[in-house]
Amino acid sequence: MFIPLAESIGVINELGEWVLYQAASRIKAWRQQPGMPQYVAVNVSVQQLRQGRFAELVGKVFQEVDSAAGAGTGNYRNRAAG
Repeated sequence: MFIPLAESIGVINELGEWVLYQAASRIKAWRQQPGMPQYVAVNVSVQQLRQGRFAELVGKVFQEVDSAAGAGTGNYRNRAAG
C-alpha cells in the first residue's frame, strides 16, 4: 500500500530519488570493506520510469555520491537542503 499511496499523492519521484541516494551511498561504503556485497537491487515505480530521465538520474546520483567526501552518507539530505 505504501508505493501506491506515494504514487497517488505525487511524492514517488522524490522518494525514489532518496532511495537511489541511499543505495548508492551504501554501495560506496561496502566497496571500502572486504567481503561486502558489491551490488544492490532497487525497486522502482512505473511512474519513475515514465518521467523519461530515469537513466540520467541514476547516473547523476552515482556521480554525486562517488565525488562526495567520506562514505557518501547524508549526500541526499545535504543536496536537498541546499
